[in-house]
Amino acid sequence: MSGMLRKLFQDAPAALPEYSADRIEAALAECIARALKIQPAEVDAREPFENLGLDSRTAVSIAGQLEESLGREVPPTLLWDHPTIEEAAAFLARVEPQAVQ
Repeated sequence: MSGMLRKLFQDAPAALPEYSADRIEAALAECIARALKIQPAEVDAREPFENLGLDSRTAVSIAGQLEESLGREVPPTLLWDHPTIEEAAAFLARVEPQAVQ
C-alpha cells in the first residue's frame, strides 16, 4: 500500500467503518489519480471512468491496486460494472468483504 493510502486509512475518523463508501472512494480516487498522473482532488467521483480515458488494462490494474490497498477482494471488472467512483465505492461498501489470501 502506498504511504499516502496508508496515511489516509490511519487518519480516517474512527466512526467510519473500515470499508465505508467514503474510505473506498478516497482509496479509488488515489489509485485513479496515480494512473492518470494527476492529483486525487482532480478526480470527480461522479465522472464516468470512460470519460477519464481509462482503458480496460488500466481499469484492471486499478482494481488490483485497490484490492491491495483495502486488503480485500475487488473484482477485476469493478470499473466497468460500476462506471463511477461513487457507484464502485457504494457497491464495495455493500458487499461483504472477503480478505485477500
